[in-house]
Amino acid sequence: MTCVPTRLVQLGQESAILAIDETSFLKQGHHSAGVGWQYCGTTGRVEHCQVGVFLSYVTARGHALIDRELYLPLDWCEDRDRCRSAGIPDEVSFQTKPELAKRMLERIEKAQIPVAWVVADSVYGSNVDLRTWLEAHHYPYALAVACNEPVGFQTPLGRRREEAAFVEEFVPQLEWQHLSMGEGSKGPRRFDWAIIPMLHQWQNDGCHWLLIRRSLIDLTEKSYFFVFAPSDTSLSEMVKAIGARWHIETDFENAKDLGLDHYEVVRREVA
Repeated sequence: MTCVPTRLVQLGQESAILAIDETSFLKQGHHSAGVGWQYCGTTGRVEHCQVGVFLSYVTARGHALIDRELYLPLDWCEDRDRCRSAGIPDEVSFQTKPELAKRMLERIEKAQIPVAWVVADSVYGSNVDLRTWLEAHHYPYALAVACNEPVGFQTPLGRRREEAAFVEEFVPQLEWQHLSMGEGSKGPRRFDWAIIPMLHQWQNDGCHWLLIRRSLIDLTEKSYFFVFAPSDTSLSEMVKAIGARWHIETDFENAKDLGLDHYEVVRREVA
């Protein structure tokens, strides 16, 4: 059984990468759409803020934010009077962050914007519906997943299903490669990497892999990624795509320096 993510094949040498992530905007008032007490990635704790999901388009020539969706917490969506006061249409319903990402990806597809990889952290990578959509539309991806994400894989004793953190215990002679994710503020971001074929729908289709990233300093510090790509894709290509995700953090910093998080909207009724 084989599957080919045709977008990567069709793009040839095109290296455009689409990064998904969210960022937060601290707020004092209570009337801005979607504002409330929620996790704020900017500070790493629960804050009174708004949260937006963004797409960054990353190429060898540069990178920039190209789309966004405001996250509306459930309590907002259940209070229609509050929504109307903030100018939110009645047809807007609650959507998770991965669902907002999928909405933007649908716009990317409709606009026929070339994309070689889609990358994101575990908020999005651990979402089965988002991964299924990407596969159905032939978008190669390299997505972080939680350490307890279930993985199907082949062992010498047969097929097995375990949490990602335990897979390597059942794979003999796992090979680690020393690779850089790209340049960081302090030089190359180097890690050890291992790749394991994953069973998709309990079959090895040659297009699904589990990647394990291990710290060079603390060998117990590991991260996990699901990859969907053509069978001839090299590990170094996958690692390079994963490393490109960090450009969206730079885009957030630059945009906020220009005022992305310093705004105030006042709605006035005109007689």
